[in-house]
Amino acid sequence: MVTHRQARERAVQVDGPQGLATGAAVSLLGLATHNTLEFGAASLLDPATGFMPMLVAYGALVVLILRAPALRLTALIALAGLALLNLVGGAVLSVLPLGFLPFEPEQSLGHYLSHVLYGITQLPLIWVALKLLLNESSQSRRDS
Repeated sequence: MVTHRQARERAVQVDGPQGLATGAAVSLLGLATHNTLEFGAASLLDPATGFMPMLVAYGALVVLILRAPALRLTALIALAGLALLNLVGGAVLSVLPLGFLPFEPEQSLGHYLSHVLYGITQLPLIWVALKLLLNESSQSRRDS
């Protein structure tokens, strides 16, 4: 039988490297799912849909956060910003029929649901990145 203490020791540290990588993977999975549902699987290879550029950007930022301490804070801010951009711009605003958009989004239940899923999958990365930013901020205050 596993004790509570053993379970805690085995648990993934949410604000550590595994939590960050998991949050980024879930975020990208949400984008990939949305794009596949809306535009077909081939859209994942089309740079215009945003999946490949986001994959490269997320990967580079996660590597910088984990391997380049001098750039950690900047990379965390950029990663949190991209996740927030995906949430606000990609999941929320792009589903609304707004006049300034260069397209007319489909107004159907299926389209709304794909955007809800897309939005929900951005939340873990936002949460982990903000938690890491707060930890980084309090650490730098303690060091100074």
